[in-house]
Amino acid sequence: MVLTVNPTQPTCHNSTNGSITAQIVGGTSPYRYLYRKRNSSTSTWSSWITSYPTNNQSYTISNFAGGNEYEVYVIDACNNFTRAISGVISAPTEIVVTLSSVSIKGVCKVTATATGGSPFFTYQKYNFFWQTSPNVNVYPVYGMGSSTISVPAGTSVTVTVVDSRQCYKQKNIGACPVFMPLNEDNEVSEGTIESITEDNINYNENFIIYPNPTNEKINIDFSYDEKLTGKICLYNSMGELVRVIKDGAIEKEIHNIDISEFAAGVYYVAIRTDKWAKTERLVIQK
Repeated sequence: MVLTVNPTQPTCHNSTNGSITAQIVGGTSPYRYLYRKRNSSTSTWSSWITSYPTNNQSYTISNFAGGNEYEVYVIDACNNFTRAISGVISAPTEIVVTLSSVSIKGVCKVTATATGGSPFFTYQKYNFFWQTSPNVNVYPVYGMGSSTISVPAGTSVTVTVVDSRQCYKQKNIGACPVFMPLNEDNEVSEGTIESITEDNINYNENFIIYPNPTNEKINIDFSYDEKLTGKICLYNSMGELVRVIKDGAIEKEIHNIDISEFAAGVYYVAIRTDKWAKTERLVIQK
């Protein structure tokens, strides 16, 4: 008997719709097909799974993920047997989406760049589907390696990237932030554009702002042990500076700030120190 196995790759990186078709030539029917898999990361084999006796000389084993190796045995009616190993069944690489944004004067421009997966043609092209909130709108962009959307600051932005196999990856940048515009002297400078990527949004968790939402006062509680130098600024939803809260030394303490003079709406507390920067959304209610 001669046994061959033909693997079919899963559609997407995390799909489990891969399969192996075992083809037997010779022997005496009925046949029994036995198979097991070996995890490529642990090199351990699973238990054997046995089919019912069949007269078919072709047998398809389904629901396989990529990254595993499969061993198939076939036993015929005369107890003759043969075996074959599939080799590791590969899967498409994962789609990787990188988001970056720049913001100025209340307008936030978000750019998504994609790699991996199964792009269209040989030019690394994908389809991008942008979704914004709270006013839910969908903006499709077809056949590009990257895509950019401009939205008002404070808008929640989500992008879904789809490749040629209809595999997809979704990324969310949350509320598109307003950034503290600073010049080289660490001073507030109108018109300066600051940029950020998803890797450093909310980078530092050494302070909290509460209560949020609020109506009269907020507390900015620093837990950072090292003495820092920088600025704490408050911006409205249009990206306009409405108050410099702190300018100079920032130490481990609780800053009590009266914001009762400001109208209800969405604001941003932007903190830039000589070590790190962060922008936090603040809601003022009346």
